[in-house]
Amino acid sequence: MKLTGRLWASLSVWLTMLCLVARAAGPAPRVITDVAEARRLTQDAVDGRIVPFRLEGVVTFADDEWGLAFIHDGTAGMYFTKATNVEFVARSKERLRIEGRVIRGQFAPVLEVRTAEPLGPGD
Repeated sequence: MKLTGRLWASLSVWLTMLCLVARAAGPAPRVITDVAEARRLTQDAVDGRIVPFRLEGVVTFADDEWGLAFIHDGTAGMYFTKATNVEFVARSKERLRIEGRVIRGQFAPVLEVRTAEPLGPGD
């Protein structure tokens, strides 16, 4: 197939634009894999950014009525909350695999859970 001058110019423009968009998007954010790493983040580090996490731990305290829950993964403990429209009940002493993003909290960053998988009783 022979490309004409006009078709070649259009193709070149589209490829250039595609490369610029890919460069602007940057690399995918690194996934936080332990609570200690999440706790080292500052409010400014998570404000307006997507900071994903994926971790397993034991729920050390949960009160679904008050919306309070804490998880410990062996490195540290941290408060977590459910994202809007996420339905699961966290139970104390239950092992969970959770995924979501670290978000700005009132006092410190918190884990916003988007998916949770119960893994049975915790240690």
